[in-house]
Amino acid sequence: MIQASLFFAAFIGLLLGFFVFVNNPRATLFRLYFAFSVTSSAWIAVNGFVTGGLLALHGPSLLFVGRLITPLSLLASLSFLFFLDYFATHRIRRTSKVMAALVIAVSAFSFSSMNVYLNNTGGLSLGGLYPFYLAVVLLD
Repeated sequence: MIQASLFFAAFIGLLLGFFVFVNNPRATLFRLYFAFSVTSSAWIAVNGFVTGGLLALHGPSLLFVGRLITPLSLLASLSFLFFLDYFATHRIRRTSKVMAALVIAVSAFSFSSMNVYLNNTGGLSLGGLYPFYLAVVLLD
């Protein structure tokens, strides 16, 4: 049930972003909202695959998809920051660009065992990158 609701939420978010983008594809604000809807929908869908249920993944595929959660959540929060920044000031400030550099730095280690690894029972466990990831998300 949770998995289905996550996929439904991802679909609705993507659909909403698509309708906003199609309304005026040249507007920067609409493009930024579309980027936010794509990244957040991808993050929600990836979480749907990791939660279990009918489409539950196991082994290496679970590890790969589990490692996608960190960069996608960072990209979703960064795209939301850019959207809000542009919505308020009609430009993207330098501090937002610095946050983009932090996101890229943390995301560079997302596909290593520092992010997520498979424990002895075959489930996902958080690695040493998690405190840095949490700090970047909170700063963002």
